[in-house]
Amino acid sequence: MTNEPLLAELIDRSDVVFHLAAAVGVKLIVEQPVHTDRDQRPRHRGACSSTRTRRRSWSFIASTSEVYGKSTDVPFREAADLRAGRRPPKHRWAYACSKLIDEFLALAYWKEKQLPVVIVRLFNTVGPRQTGQYGMVLPTFVRQALAGQPITVFGDGTQSRSFTYVGDVVEALVRLAA
Repeated sequence: MTNEPLLAELIDRSDVVFHLAAAVGVKLIVEQPVHTDRDQRPRHRGACSSTRTRRRSWSFIASTSEVYGKSTDVPFREAADLRAGRRPPKHRWAYACSKLIDEFLALAYWKEKQLPVVIVRLFNTVGPRQTGQYGMVLPTFVRQALAGQPITVFGDGTQSRSFTYVGDVVEALVRLAA
């Protein structure tokens, strides 16, 4: 994916580009915040900026619900103001910021070059081959439960999360592309 000339050539032959690349897992993002953004940028440029494009490929940019930040307005609204944590050293926000920059770049390519783009803010995507590596919560919960260990819960336990089955995400992306 970092071979931009090859990526541009492949994009030129495509009708649809799905940019799903991202750093995965809160643990990785907190421990390696530079990795979160560094690996995002070259792929995004390649997905949006092929200058030789003979036809207009649609680009689907996978963003994240994390860009809604600390909003207490439920349900979330795309038009709502964004509110991130107050303290910049909080590395938890590196992923949200990286994805928000992707959104801004995608919209900039639309504005300047009329490259069609759809931004999809995914919530926690889960599936059968997901591992607990990097602190992914559902596989971690299952591993702990099967081992008879206490389930690790951060915070006071009253928080909630939304999870989406990977098959449903794929179906939604295919339908959007159609």
